[in-house]
Amino acid sequence: MHDLMAPVIVHTEAGWLEGERLADGDVIRFLGVPYAQPPVGGLRWRPPQPTTPWNGIRPALEFGPSAPQPPVSKRSMLSVDLTRQDEDCLYLNVWTGGLDLSERRPVIVWLHYGGFILGGAADPRFNGEMLAREGAVVVTLNYRLGRLGYLAHPWLSAESTDRTSGNFGLLDQVAALEWVQQDIAAFGGDPGCVTLMGLSAGAASTSMLMTSPLAAGLFHRAVGMSGGIFGSRRPPGVGDSLESLDEAEAAGERVVAALGARTLEDLRRLDATRVNETRLPAPPEAPKLVFAALGEAIPGPGTGAHPTIDGRLIPGDPYDAFANGRQIDVPVMTGSAGDECTGMPYFESADEFVQAAQALYGQDAAEFLQLFPAGSDAETKDSSARAMADRIFVWQNWTWARLHSRSAHSPTFYYHTSYAPPVPSDRGYLESEPGAFHTTEAFYVFGGMRTKDWPWTHKDEALSKTMRRFWLNFAASGDPSGPGLPEWPRFDPTDPVAMHFGGEVRRGPVPRREHLHFWDRYFGRPQPAGGQTP
Repeated sequence: MHDLMAPVIVHTEAGWLEGERLADGDVIRFLGVPYAQPPVGGLRWRPPQPTTPWNGIRPALEFGPSAPQPPVSKRSMLSVDLTRQDEDCLYLNVWTGGLDLSERRPVIVWLHYGGFILGGAADPRFNGEMLAREGAVVVTLNYRLGRLGYLAHPWLSAESTDRTSGNFGLLDQVAALEWVQQDIAAFGGDPGCVTLMGLSAGAASTSMLMTSPLAAGLFHRAVGMSGGIFGSRRPPGVGDSLESLDEAEAAGERVVAALGARTLEDLRRLDATRVNETRLPAPPEAPKLVFAALGEAIPGPGTGAHPTIDGRLIPGDPYDAFANGRQIDVPVMTGSAGDECTGMPYFESADEFVQAAQALYGQDAAEFLQLFPAGSDAETKDSSARAMADRIFVWQNWTWARLHSRSAHSPTFYYHTSYAPPVPSDRGYLESEPGAFHTTEAFYVFGGMRTKDWPWTHKDEALSKTMRRFWLNFAASGDPSGPGLPEWPRFDPTDPVAMHFGGEVRRGPVPRREHLHFWDRYFGRPQPAGGQTP
């Protein structure tokens, strides 16, 4: 990181902020900017409330606390030190290359990953300095996580004017986008050119907000990296789909019973860690499909820690919205990495994997095991990780591209990342080479290599530069192509092509099509208007 120098003062609707300019003078940053009131006490499990204005100049010199969350295994590729955590977490950060109000730079709003239970805007791998240095205004934000962010319950719905509950973390994201519309011009950003960009749960959030009437007009491009929410609710307990409000309230009642709270006031007084981490008995039908990287925390429907089709923020099934052209019609860039579930759980026993596949996939199990064979324990590890990757990540982005390209007027662009970062073999992350692991593409888009003391080479730097140019072009114009770059064609569902980021950057066929078609058939999704699945 660069040294810091002179303070910089900016006026927002809530008051004056003091940021700081990096020593080379090219980037100014403002950290820990409140975009809503602290969601504590009586505001726990309520929609975010407008920030209370302050007098004088408020320092914006350090990150705000991340939302409370469980620990992550140090062996996980996703492990990062976010030790400063607090329920008072609704803060954002801004990086900009200048405060000229007439310049109006494109704005990128970043939603972090973490299965809706982990992560934060202080993650050093995804700070906005490099993108700001090259022309964008970058906003990163915390939002409520776990049960503090997504618990639905009849008590909470009854006190709501809309008779809904849950989705508080998504409402936080909407509030941050509203803050951008109100205040980003003071930081040199264009409120009419906002790209909503997320990874994993952040990508899933982006896909959901594209279907939300509350988010309409708040962003003008969307980037979804390695994630989305397009699965059907089969089987229960998998984080690739959404619950109805009734189902989420029933899960919330199980949570409240486990916590022993007798009233809503009791519930609001409970310790945040206890609320988030109290375990529920796994339902007997729940599949063995969990993220080992998350330790004891299991995200997904039925836990009180997952988004909900609430009829207001999320009016209905996102798949149906996209299939029928009811999504927000903005340019979309989406894709995934080739080894998404490296470092995540896998089955070690071939027999156990086969038994689980038969129980989970029923009449589709034979086809599943042809595509994901388990001829040995070693093959089982690879197949189980690939099956998880396809289902939770790759198929989501494929489906996002397929649906949006058919039903929207705005263009869609699809990518596949296969380039493997140089993860040292002695760091204890994995038993095998990690490949293009989950978060790889964002690592390069943000230029986050400097946050890891790995043996980076000029190839890594070159790939990072190329990906940043594509992403910045898209943020500025809605089209990633530009001078000096390979032409990135619009996604055509009748002849799908991806931009491949591997040993070289090139256009090519979408990989693993047979596997993707299996998930199309398994989920039993009706075909969208405009033709059959290619």
